[in-house]
Amino acid sequence: MDGTTVISIIIPSLVTIAGLIINYRQTKQNFKNQLDNQSQNFQNELSKQKIDFENELSKQKRGVLLEQMATVPYDLIKFYNRMIDSEKNKVSQPVLIKEMLDLYSRIFAYGTEDAIKIMASMQSENYIIAADIEKDNGLRPLVYFVLLACQIKYDITGIAICPIRWLQIKINDYDKRKPELIEANNQLVKELGLLEAFMLNVSN
Repeated sequence: MDGTTVISIIIPSLVTIAGLIINYRQTKQNFKNQLDNQSQNFQNELSKQKIDFENELSKQKRGVLLEQMATVPYDLIKFYNRMIDSEKNKVSQPVLIKEMLDLYSRIFAYGTEDAIKIMASMQSENYIIAADIEKDNGLRPLVYFVLLACQIKYDITGIAICPIRWLQIKINDYDKRKPELIEANNQLVKELGLLEAFMLNVSN
């Protein structure tokens, strides 16, 4: 076998081997890329499923909160009216206390931080007034109720209504007491860090 023949055999063989090596490396890289893509797709799918689950869970929680709190603004105003007219309507104190505790329990269980903050501050002042009636701070107890109803309405609907509207309806000498009401309302809004929309001015 001469040199030419050997070369003619070796060179194609080397080319074939080199091709196999290159092909192996390409196949290996392609396989790795496919695995990486599959892994990334899997991670993306897991993340999407997690987000979808969290969103669905959030919707369900929101639904429960709305269901439990939907009538609370109305119930608060209704309770206040019953409390004010309790003697005329012969509503006993135990009945009123039970209604109040039921409302407070629902607000504490399902209300937002701001709603609970208003309720806690209101009840704290009620305890002080109960111990010393001379510490009754004028219109603050009434304004507390109205602000609490407005806050919960906002939490449920996203609509902020002016607290003064209900006060206009309820207080027969509203025009005379308007400056006191505005002062009491704005003081509470500032103290409790509530929505700016609940602040009042003389033009309201």
